Amino acid sequence: MPDTDFNPAEASTWLARGRRPAHAEALAKAWRDFPDLPPSAPVADRQARSRERVIATRPVFEEMRLEAEAERHATNFAFTENEVREGKANERDVAILNGRDRHGYDWDVANRYADGWYAAHVGWPHHYPTGSRAMRRSRSAARPMTRASRMGAVTAQTCSTRQGVRT
Repeated sequence: MPDTDFNPAEASTWLARGRRPAHAEALAKAWRDFPDLPPSAPVADRQARSRERVIATRPVFEEMRLEAEAERHATNFAFTENEVREGKANERDVAILNGRDRHGYDWDVANRYADGWYAAHVGWPHHYPTGSRAMRRSRSAARPMTRASRMGAVTAQTCSTRQGVRT
């Protein structure tokens, strides 16, 4: 059943679906600038219109992705700080915060730092795959250490049974 109240050219539609005001207005503007063509229009024209709208909304979705990623990092660091404050943290948790505070690493890199730090201190061999997507991203990001791949994030989550940390 179609949503009869859905009008993508109005910011209120996007606000009602949880978008921030600036994002809602940008999305509505893209739909106003590049509305759907009628079904009777040639397919090539309708596809071209859709591509134009996708291109117009790409920066908005990229900004939303970056904001969500920053929120994830902040939430995870806040959770870990709280665990340390309440005395529930382990050495790895402290190493995560040290990675952030001493080296300026983001959440993913701080986790990789903590994995390596912990492995070195307990005498375990430690190695991340060199051909991973995270390694390729880190080269382009010019970070001091590589970003965690999904595999690294899952490994970090598996190693810790804590709840509240989003990967």
